[in-house]
Amino acid sequence: MNNRFYPNIIPSLHSHVTDKEMKSVNGMVVHAMSEFIHRDALKYTNGYNKVNKTFKNKPLLEYDEWLDAEYYLHLVGLSANFLIYPDGSLKILKKSNVITYHAGVSKYLNWTNLNDDFCGVEILIDGKNHYGAFINRIKNEDWVSENQYKTLNYILMMCEKENPITFKHVIGHSVCSGDHVRGKGKGKRDPSEGFNWKRVNWTNP
Repeated sequence: MNNRFYPNIIPSLHSHVTDKEMKSVNGMVVHAMSEFIHRDALKYTNGYNKVNKTFKNKPLLEYDEWLDAEYYLHLVGLSANFLIYPDGSLKILKKSNVITYHAGVSKYLNWTNLNDDFCGVEILIDGKNHYGAFINRIKNEDWVSENQYKTLNYILMMCEKENPITFKHVIGHSVCSGDHVRGKGKGKRDPSEGFNWKRVNWTNP
């Protein structure tokens, strides 16, 4: 009997930025993100016009109040290779060897700009969360579901098979883009202390 876990795969609804391939996939950056993001978050992105209160020339209030994670990434020009939904469902936005814009300003060991060398996975916290609530929730272990850990391990197994020689490192976003890289108060905090790395079938060399 085969007890291996296979996640439910759901289709992507939007195009995402690039099809440029990495020279080598050296690992994965694990992120946390809300399943739904309030449109006010668009105010803090490059496409927002403070004077006209528009985002990409469209009045902010004409956007849905809550934007699903994939659509938000699409709107602001960010991306990831994988999204893991609260029930463990998996959305593959790009193959593991395609460059996506998930890490931003980043440094880890001898790598900088990890978008060029590391694929990215967004683990989605359920429901609608303003930023403050999101930060508080990811401090608690119950934000990641059992099936989300299973799906993450499935992805890691898949990535290692696709990139058997180079795929060696799995790190949190805060490790490569924290305050020590971006400056005090500017760094990323996810996936935070609520993420249980012991549940991840991986040990960095």
